Amino acid sequence: SMSTLNVANVTDGTDTVATGYVVNGSAKAWVRYYQVTPSIHKSFNVASVTDVGTGQSTINFTSGLDGYEYPAPTNQSFSASELGVWSWNNGATTTKVRTRSDATTDVDRAYNLAQFGDLA
Repeated sequence: SMSTLNVANVTDGTDTVATGYVVNGSAKAWVRYYQVTPSIHKSFNVASVTDVGTGQSTINFTSGLDGYEYPAPTNQSFSASELGVWSWNNGATTTKVRTRSDATTDVDRAYNLAQFGDLA
């Protein structure tokens, strides 16, 4: 059976933080994903990533959020000359990612994503 700890603060002996910051301020899902040969390198609360097309992916959460109005920051892992990566939380159970080399050209790249919010 599972046990529940009910504590107001967490400490390492030097610094103390209220558990609300830990629970509410932590990423609820994150992934390091490589689009060229689709593969998840590392992840937390990510069931799978769907390759939607060149430079476009959908991240599927293991445990969904209670809504979809939460930030989903991303970054491209390499290639400083590329235009960048966009992400948006488009539902309680998925987030979309798009990577581009210029204003109109989608390209497969490696990227990192973190999803914030409240779990359902």
